[in-house]
Amino acid sequence: MEITKPKMIMFDFGETILKSIRTDFLKGTHQILEISENPNGVTSEEIQELADRLNQELYGYRDQLLLEVSCQSFQRYIYEYYGVKLTRPADELERIFWDEAFTWTPTEGILDLFRYMDKTGIRKGIISNISFTGDIIRYELNKHMPDISFDFIIASVDYCFRKPSSRIFELALKKAGLSCREVWYAGDRYEYDVKGAAACQLHPVWYNTCGSDKESSCDISFLYITNWSELIEIIEKL
Repeated sequence: MEITKPKMIMFDFGETILKSIRTDFLKGTHQILEISENPNGVTSEEIQELADRLNQELYGYRDQLLLEVSCQSFQRYIYEYYGVKLTRPADELERIFWDEAFTWTPTEGILDLFRYMDKTGIRKGIISNISFTGDIIRYELNKHMPDISFDFIIASVDYCFRKPSSRIFELALKKAGLSCREVWYAGDRYEYDVKGAAACQLHPVWYNTCGSDKESSCDISFLYITNWSELIEIIEKL
């Protein structure tokens, strides 16, 4: 397939635009419990143990059905299960947990790529498999790159479907108002990002910084990069 300069590049979020440098679910759970009514004296560790167990169950269902589970619904279940009364709105609790549980930093060179795209008129969008809302993604991005804008942010939890489902890519194309051949999709996961994009005839870009074997994953056509400067060089040559 001939590669032409994209009118838009859509991106995955986690480990593609921002990478996680700390994850502490127990800290997030503890903070939610601290601001809630806890008449039974349940501990953060007890709640987190239930959360971990349920997550193990849900991961399989999510990948099998390609449907997303809401963090807000999940939180409601695990706290009410133990008789804990949540005293803040669900979206506020989601943000509180996010702030305590995760620390993020931009992937190396991503800001240079975004500024290059802005300068050359290439549009940007996000499609992310995530149980947190698109508002949370936007909130985190604003901490790190407040001057960077996106045409849209599609969080799987807001639209039911998870990558590699074609439904979520088709929605993004509708929002962009572009044909599949005018759009590239960049992400770090071969099964979700590369295969999902290719199935909808977007041109996949595999951003691979973890050493996954390129040669064993060559059943479809894709661009393979290990840093964002390589993508700028590729676009410049088109």
